[in-house]
Amino acid sequence: FIDQSVPARSVAPTPRSGDAVAMQGDRPLVEASRIAGEIAAAPVLNNGRLEGLKLSPTGDGKLFTDLGLMSGDVVLSVNRAPVTMEAGVGSLADLLGDSSVAVLEIRRGAAVQTISFEIAR
Repeated sequence: FIDQSVPARSVAPTPRSGDAVAMQGDRPLVEASRIAGEIAAAPVLNNGRLEGLKLSPTGDGKLFTDLGLMSGDVVLSVNRAPVTMEAGVGSLADLLGDSSVAVLEIRRGAAVQTISFEIAR
């Protein structure tokens, strides 16, 4: 309504092309296309068994650090699904599929923690 008698709905900001992330509430909001282009993943094997995906930044690394990731973090699960050979060893973007939210369980050194963010599609 032009008279604004009905409040406007809240709209999440879309990250601008130069921004690594915007915020969606208390979680970062990331363009889906940037995940594949700026986060590299390599398989981590232990006795021939896939343990997870070791992450590293590509490009300037801003997206990587803005999400709270550190080079060498190992993704153990994506959206509560363990990273397994059956899931396929690909990029982080492949494992996220069409999800609008990413919840990553990562191992950093000996500690396991969760990092989450929203995905703009």
